[in-house]
Amino acid sequence: MTEFELVLQNRKGDILRFDVPRGSSILGRGSGIDMRILDPSVSRQHAMISNEGGALQIRDLGSKNGTYVNGEPVMKKELASDDLITLGTQSLRLKEKSSPSVEIDEGGGVTPVSQARMFVSSPQELISQIEEANLFSIDDLLGTKEGPKADAIRQQHESIKSLYTISNILASDCDIAVKIQAALDDVVDHLSGECGYVLLIDEKTKRLVPLYSCSLVPGQATISKSLTETVIKKRVSVLTDDAMADARFSSSESVSNLRIHSALAVPIWTEDSLLGVLYVSHHHKVAWFDKRHLSYASSVGKQMGMAIKRDSHLRKNQALVKYLGNIRKVLEQKIKEHSAHLKRSLARQEQVIERLINSESVHTWGFFSSALARRIDKPLAILMPRLRFIAKYAETLEGMCEQYSDIASSEADSDVSRAALPDFHGPVGKIRETLLVCQAEVQEVQLAIKYLHAFDFRDRSTTEKVDVNEKIEALIMFLGVEFEHSSIEVETDLFEPPVELRCDELGLEHALFGIILNSLESLNQKPPSHDSRRSLKITTQKDGDNLAIMVSDNGIGIPEDARTKAFDPFFTTKEDTCGIGLGLTKARSFALDHNGRIGFEDVEGFETTVRLVLPLISVKSRSETSEHRPQEAIQ
Repeated sequence: MTEFELVLQNRKGDILRFDVPRGSSILGRGSGIDMRILDPSVSRQHAMISNEGGALQIRDLGSKNGTYVNGEPVMKKELASDDLITLGTQSLRLKEKSSPSVEIDEGGGVTPVSQARMFVSSPQELISQIEEANLFSIDDLLGTKEGPKADAIRQQHESIKSLYTISNILASDCDIAVKIQAALDDVVDHLSGECGYVLLIDEKTKRLVPLYSCSLVPGQATISKSLTETVIKKRVSVLTDDAMADARFSSSESVSNLRIHSALAVPIWTEDSLLGVLYVSHHHKVAWFDKRHLSYASSVGKQMGMAIKRDSHLRKNQALVKYLGNIRKVLEQKIKEHSAHLKRSLARQEQVIERLINSESVHTWGFFSSALARRIDKPLAILMPRLRFIAKYAETLEGMCEQYSDIASSEADSDVSRAALPDFHGPVGKIRETLLVCQAEVQEVQLAIKYLHAFDFRDRSTTEKVDVNEKIEALIMFLGVEFEHSSIEVETDLFEPPVELRCDELGLEHALFGIILNSLESLNQKPPSHDSRRSLKITTQKDGDNLAIMVSDNGIGIPEDARTKAFDPFFTTKEDTCGIGLGLTKARSFALDHNGRIGFEDVEGFETTVRLVLPLISVKSRSETSEHRPQEAIQ
């Protein structure tokens, strides 16, 4: 014959199985039910399923939320395999039961494997196992014995069994509301009471609030306020055989109005706090409860308190974990947003730095243009009068040549003395001298134009051999007009024989120009009240396999606390608008790019000395430094 089972998957994903035996079985939430489903949406006696020789039928027992088969409400319906039965919010699938696994014992017989599970996942499964498998049979111990002692042992056994069931219910991983309701149902069922309530203290109002109930008496709530308040105020368990005749409670309106006879109320507590009251009453019986019932209820109140406290801690931990998780998400989002903002800021900063570097280059170019203008203006100022002088003497020479032609053509006057002939040597010498001066000044203009090309800011950096002394001398010559204009005395002490560096020639020019320009601006800012002498000294010397270039000045100097930041981008001690603090930064970049170093050092007699150290490749001999100078255009 085909056997069937009902399969339930609860909200946590646990799979519960209920065998469908022959005959009738009740499905519901109440205690003593054949197939117990602990869910508030399921009625205490919700539906009945009958199995008559494999023919299954379900009938609704007047449930609050109704019975559904395959989504349709029914009062009575035949069932088939794989039908979906819904009771409240719980759905069960009717399945044909597979053949049980078997194992062979030592005697060779075949016995079914126990289907009890080692780990209990829900109160329903737990209660089912407890009811089917007791630790021992009380009937095996007492047999047919009767009498007060046997009855007391049986009652004690039932109490222990109920406490064991409630303990496991409260220790399960179900929702706390389901666990407390299931435990209350078992308490009322075990004590055979008419009403049972769990009242908890509201944390805000500090008043008792009935949250769970199990009542066999229809109508309004039947809770004695006097009994529950006595428990809270005195922190004791209360038992009364007849509350209406009990001097402690007979004057209470709630007792007289509700006509309460037998009742007990015990605290729901933990070792450090009182959480509420477990209340059970019987309206029609006197002395229905005794001290054993009070002791049983007190044990349940203690277990309920521990379960509620544990659930409270668990909820707080879950809330904390959720809160920390939300904080983490918010922080991750903030970090992501700030990272994106930082990236955008860095990109904008790089653009600003590039523009500022270009601005510094423009400042350098402006200074250079000023020096270049002075340098071009000086030779032109000398060149133009000489050119006018040449024009004047050319005119005189032309007249003299005409005069000479007239005299030479007059051969008749043979008596003309030689002294009367015109003197051509003086004017010609003057013209030659003037042309030589003009040639020298034109060379000065050509040198200025050469430096104009040298300061072309397009990227044309190359690595090549560079004579450092020659570069320094050329820079001094180029800035000579500026030094003269600012009354600056320039002194050089260059290492001989000259040395060569393999480096970026344009980069070296910019680095040296930036260092010298920094000294020049420092000297120009020197207050008149100080020593009026303004000095600049450039020194080169060997330092092992390196060449050290030192530029010293007696200008306003750099404070000690500012020296560590002087090579940082945009750092400047100048209060005016001349420069934005990138000259020394460029020099440091050049030094680092060429495995060199740059810094300040103290030199006697000077306020500031910048020391640039670069690796050298060779020392040139005197013969290599002798230059072949071309002959002058006009001898």
